[in-house]
This record gives sequence, C-alpha cells and structure tokens, in this order.
Amino acid sequence: MLMKKIKILFILDVLEFGGAQRVSLNILRFLNRSRFTPLLTLLKGKGNYMKMLPQDVTVYNLNLKRARFGVFDLVRILKITRPHIVFSTVNYIDEVVNVALRIYAGSYKLILRSPNFPSQNIHKYPVYVRLISRWSYNKADMVVASTKAMKSDLQLIFDLPLEKVKLVHNPVDLQLISSLSKKSVEEKLFHTEGDDYHPVIVSMGRLTEQKGFTYLIRAFKMVQNELPSKLVIIGDGAQKKDLENLTESLGIAEDVIFLGLQSNPYKYLVNSDLFVLSSLWEGFPNSLVEAMACGIPVISTDCPSGPSEIITPGIDGLLVPPGNPEALASAVLKVLNDKKLSIKMAMTGKKRVKDFNASYIVEEYERLFMSVL
Repeated sequence: MLMKKIKILFILDVLEFGGAQRVSLNILRFLNRSRFTPLLTLLKGKGNYMKMLPQDVTVYNLNLKRARFGVFDLVRILKITRPHIVFSTVNYIDEVVNVALRIYAGSYKLILRSPNFPSQNIHKYPVYVRLISRWSYNKADMVVASTKAMKSDLQLIFDLPLEKVKLVHNPVDLQLISSLSKKSVEEKLFHTEGDDYHPVIVSMGRLTEQKGFTYLIRAFKMVQNELPSKLVIIGDGAQKKDLENLTESLGIAEDVIFLGLQSNPYKYLVNSDLFVLSSLWEGFPNSLVEAMACGIPVISTDCPSGPSEIITPGIDGLLVPPGNPEALASAVLKVLNDKKLSIKMAMTGKKRVKDFNASYIVEEYERLFMSVL
C-alpha cells in the first residue's frame, strides 16, 4: 500500500542571498521526495537562488510590495494547495502567515523557525510588535531553533513550553561548496608570491551593525601595523558607505577590498589565509561553517549564539570577545604567524563541519515534520 505524501508549504519573502533563505533552499533541495511534496510561496518576488531550486518544486509567486498585504493571497494559496505542514522562517512574515492560517478553514500544522537570537533585538521593536511575535510563536505547533542557546532564549522571551521548541542545526551543502570552491579567481590579490606575498583575511555577511564589521576594520588596522596584509569583505548592506569612510579615515582603504555580493563566495574563501566572523550576535552563523568547509582557519567572536557550539577553541578555530578590536587583532596575528596552528585548525575545522552536512540535517527536519502530524 502506497503511503500518502506529506505536502509541506514553505513560505518566504524572496529566494535570494540570506541565511533563512539558504536554509529553506537546502531543505527544499534535499527533502525526500518519496515521502514529502515540497511547495513554495514567495511573497515579494523570486531572487538569485531560484536557479538552484529543484524543478519539481511548485512555486507561487505573489509579487507583493509589502508582505502584510498578502494575507488573503496566502489564504487563496492555502486553499489551492491544502498543505499538511506550513513552514515559515522569516520573522516579519510569520505574523502574516499566522493570520492567513486563522482565516483558512483547512487542517494544518505550523512550524516556525527562528532565524536569529531574539533577545538581541526584540527590545528595539514597539510593544505591540513584541506581543504579536509572542502570539505568533505560541500559535505554532513547533518552533525550530538552530542552536542550544537560541532554544533557551526562545523559551524565555516568548514563554514557550519546553516540548514546543526543537533544536535543528542549519543544513550546509558541503558537496556544493567543494565544487564551487574549485572555480578560478581572477583578482590578483589572491595570487601573490615571494616578496609580493601578503596574507588575505576574508569576512562575509550583510554590511549591518549586527555583523560587527566596524570592529573588524579597526582590528585590521592594528594587524597592518605589524603585518602587511589584505582584508576582503564579501557582502552588501546599509553600512557600506560608513565602512568605506572608516577605512579612509584609518588610512587602510587600499588594503580593504569590498567585493559586494557574490554568487560564489567559496572560490574567494578557499584562496584566503584566514576567515573572521566579527558578529555581535548571530542565529546560526552559516558563513563560519562554510569557511571551515573551504579548509581555511577561522576566528569568530564568541557572540550569542552559535560560534561556541561550532568551534572548540584552539582545535578547530579561535573565539574572541565580541566588540573587542584588540582581542580580534591579537587572534588574527596569532594565526597568521603560526603556520602549524593555522594548518591544524583548518584540517580539524573541515572535519568538524561534516556534522552540519545538509543530507544529514535534512533527515532531522524530516523526523521533525513527521513528529508534528
């Protein structure tokens, strides 16, 4: 007797560069098709990740200017698809999803995945937004946290029952990273030799306050005073002009290269000497795991949450206090001046990230999906 496939409707704003979007994309790509039928609704448009989406995923693109205007469109999609499970992982659309589900008359189970560490920025929002978020999470049948610290934080901030919050790390496609990292890099700064050689430090993420690039640039200035090197920053965001101005004021503009968004950042990572995550807070830092997968040593701030659950200090990386340029500069110099430590951390780090391989993590998601039905 054939088992009826479980329909899962994934709801996102767009399918483009971003941690929450990447997690959803990897689940959609690795989900077992013999047991599950994946569906996708995009509220605001398609995006750069569409080319990586499997062709068997039915996509409902609403092309809305504002997500909050999508309640009745979502109700229509729910009536068309009649999913067994609805999965949402972008905070500002969780409430829209919940309202649409209240109007929708069918049966369903709702799973919300938190993309970030809530206590770090919940206080920035008006009281009514906090109350709506609490209501939204409590209406879910299951809430997914990507780190142990985030799980505890969600339970505390939103007063969630212990059994409602489940820990599932982010899935990382190690095979894809390995393949893309082999692509050639044209930029000359990655190909210096002999007297022209200089270490390349790389970082990656949205250019926002959360990612702490201001502290990284100040730390890099201290590194430059002792060891000529280059800093490459991959990503884009609201702080780009401020960060460029900071490099000018510190006199290091020629040695800090802003590469912008890159569809294949891995070819730059694998050709760098060191990766640095300078975040003030995180959810689960995908970029840190991806750098480790590229086989280069990593340094991360010990921010909430994620790095301390990924890195064992001195074994597969180094941890430093967030917002501390002096400590960060000291760690960078330690790694760049100690080849033995650098090689050791790179090798052990590459082994460590196998625990986050997408094929394994998506199996955990599959068990979670079955458990809510």
